[in-house]
This record gives sequence, C-alpha cells and structure tokens, in this order.
Amino acid sequence: MSKKKKGSPAKKLPLRALKTKARLALGSPALVEIAGSANSPRAAGELAYLETGDVRLSQATADLARIKRGYGKDAFDKIVSSVDSNSPSQMDTGKSKEGESVMKPKGQVTEVKPETQTEAKKPQIPLKHIAYRAVVNGAFARISVEQTYKNDVANPLEAIYAFPLPDESTVTGCKMKINKRTITAELKAKEQARKEYDEAVSSGHHGMLMEQERPNIFEMNVGGIEPGEDIKVQITYVQQINWQDGGGRFRIPLVVAPRFIPGTPTGKNGTGWADNTDQVPDASKITPVVAREGVPYNADIQVLFRPGFRCELSSPSHGMLIPTQTVAKDEEPEFKTGDIKTDRDFILVYKSLAKRPEVSQFSHDNGTEKFCLVNIIPPIQPEATATDDILLLDISGSMGGPKISGLKTLAKKVLTKIKEQSPKHRAGVVLFNGSTYILCTLGEITDSMIGQISQIEAEGGTELGPALQAVENSFLIPVVSATSC
Repeated sequence: MSKKKKGSPAKKLPLRALKTKARLALGSPALVEIAGSANSPRAAGELAYLETGDVRLSQATADLARIKRGYGKDAFDKIVSSVDSNSPSQMDTGKSKEGESVMKPKGQVTEVKPETQTEAKKPQIPLKHIAYRAVVNGAFARISVEQTYKNDVANPLEAIYAFPLPDESTVTGCKMKINKRTITAELKAKEQARKEYDEAVSSGHHGMLMEQERPNIFEMNVGGIEPGEDIKVQITYVQQINWQDGGGRFRIPLVVAPRFIPGTPTGKNGTGWADNTDQVPDASKITPVVAREGVPYNADIQVLFRPGFRCELSSPSHGMLIPTQTVAKDEEPEFKTGDIKTDRDFILVYKSLAKRPEVSQFSHDNGTEKFCLVNIIPPIQPEATATDDILLLDISGSMGGPKISGLKTLAKKVLTKIKEQSPKHRAGVVLFNGSTYILCTLGEITDSMIGQISQIEAEGGTELGPALQAVENSFLIPVVSATSC
C-alpha cells in the first residue's frame, strides 16, 4: 500500500512545467484521448487510472488535461502532434484467416481431446484472469473490470461468462481489445444485438455481446476466439456507494451466489445448471455452473481511495490484506490485493470520523448536458440507543449436518453480543424451511431465548418470501410482555 497526501490547491502552472509533468501520458494514444475528452483534469486522472492501474500515469494524464483546460485546444493539439508515438498503427481486421475454421453461432468448446487414452478430459475455461481497478470518491466510485480470455484449444471457440455487478451501478462503457485493435460496444435492443452478434461470429469475425439478465447479473459472450489468441474485454461502470452506520460500504462482487429455484421446469435457453421454471423464467441464465475443482482464474483488485473526510477504514472480507486504519481527510491511499480467489466479494468499509458535515460530489459532462450529484456526509454519530433485531434462520434440509450446528453457534453468539452492548436492546428469532415459525417474539434477550436455539433441527424446503414477510410483521406487532421465550 502506498500513501500520497494532496497539497493545497495549486496555482496555474507554466505551460513548460505542465509539458514536463504530462510527458508520461504522451506515450499512450489511449491516455491522450482520455485527456482530450474528459470533462475535467480530475476525471481524466480517474479514467487513466482505470485504464492503466498506474498512479503516475493517471497524474500525468490529469496534467495533460490541464494543458487543454488552461491553455486551450491549440496548445493541447500542438504538444500531442509533436509526439511520433501517437501516430496510428496498422491494425488487423479481427476476421479469421482464410482457410481456418469458422465458429458456429451457438457453439462452445468445453473440452480438449486427450493425448492418450489414460489422460482425463478436463474442461477448458477460456476466462483466464479478471482485473478490477476502482477510484472511490467519498460516496461515489468509478470501476473498471477487465476480463482476459485465451483459447487453449485447437478450434475457434465462444466464451460465455455470467458475472455480477452491484445493484446500484450504471454501466458506462464496454470495449474489446484484440492485439492493438480496440472495438467499442454500442447500446442496442436485445434482439437486434443478439442477431448481429450471431451473424458476426458465424461469418468468422470476432464478436462481443453483453446482456443484462438481472439488475445485478450480466452475461458476456465473446465469440470467434482463435487458437492461442488473447482477447481482453473491459467494462466500466459508476456506482453510488451504500451509506450505513455513519459510513460507506464499497463492494466489488466477485461471485454469482447459488440461488434457490422453485417452480415447475419449463425448459432451458441458457448455459446455467438450472432449467427455467414457471416461477423463475430466466433460471438457466442466472445459475452459472461451478466446476468441482474450482475455476482456473483469479482476480486482482486495485483501489485508489479518496474519502475527502477523516475516516476509519477496514475490510471485513480481506482483513489480512487491508488492516484497519485511520485515513486523514487529504490522504489518498492505494490498495492492491494481488491475485486472490474469486470465492467472496471484496468489501471496504469506512466510517466517518469527521466532526462536522462534509460534501461529496460526482459530476459528468457529455458535451451537451452537465450532471452533478452531491451528498452531504454527516459527522460522527452519537452511540445508538436501544435497537430491535430479529434473527431469521434457515432450517431447511440443505442446512443439515455441520451447517445447522454452525448456524446455532453463530446465532447464540450474535444474541449474546447484542445483549452485551446494551440491556435495552431487544431481539426475536424466526425460523423457516417450507413453512415459517416464530421461535421467540420480539422482546428482552434472555438465557431462555438463547437456549431455545439449541433445539432447532434441519428439514424441509426453502421458502424465503413468506419468512421475510413474517419478520416484517414481527416488527409491527406490539410486545405485551418483556419475556418473549
């Protein structure tokens, strides 16, 4: 982790000094384009960080953008045109070479023929690595996700990958990089986009298609990957960060969690493990298959953290990599996880330590319209008074064995901790499987309540909806007695 303190607002630097500071960015046409089109130097720096993951290059790009803002487009164009490395290079067409196999529209290679009869067949997963880069600004964030695909088999193939994004995010861009060529995606109606993708891939071209299946689940199709070829797909999105308990909770989802799929099967039109049902018509699109041996790809995450207010920062998901620490208002720490397994979401929690309200803003200029979103960051909150909490425990058949034992232990510890925080806190316990049972109504936390949890057993189905409704109703029912169990 490296830390950098921001200085006081700088005066307009001489053009010569800005040229020197911007020199690193001039070596990259992509960074030059970012500096020339970003709506502000700060935005240029953030976009450059998402593109490169390099703080020095992002600072140089911001300084290059300052030339355009402070000295005009002519000065900017003059310094850019003086650099030979910015001239465009010859790029390939992205089409398969003559005589090579052409991929079928819906084909997907999943196995390789073994070299010998004793060699076991193993699934070949084209996705090899995922890189996340994020810039967190108080209550807002810009994030880039780069997926690297490689064809390790002897035929062209199509990669299909279901992946999560936060519910509160908005996708702002998607592009595919093949060697030195970059192809930018266009937003189109779903049926038209699918038709054009299938036509491109079946005719031997590369193709990329990203479809939103749920607010937080997307499916990426990358077709026409030639043998030995590397393809990178980059998705960028912006996110308003959830604010709770006096601070922000920034999350990068790394897994599509398994889902309960109720209802009668009606067929399948996706690559997931579940059939569509009358209750979940898109089940085959939101249930990606998980290999028993795990996946062969890892993820690395880089976060440039700019809180804008004094805060305490921690990572409940990766505490060994990011220990709890205090971040000053003007600090900009950068965190790098290195390669990590994609077996849990990455989470940063930062709680405000400011003694007065702060302001967090996010702005955007698309050339014709300007947008600005402003959040007021509250100061340190006084310690909470009495709270009401209800534990909803899954006791379905799938929770049998060690799972139900662990659930009992955890539930007892949670109730004990709540009681230790304040005797004024109240709690209740609701159980569910195929039905819903109120084990303890909302009231004082007693030894009897904690002891009741030891008696629960796992059996039956999993109907979460009625259970959530019962919890909501529990908060609405007046408590007559202080003893609930």
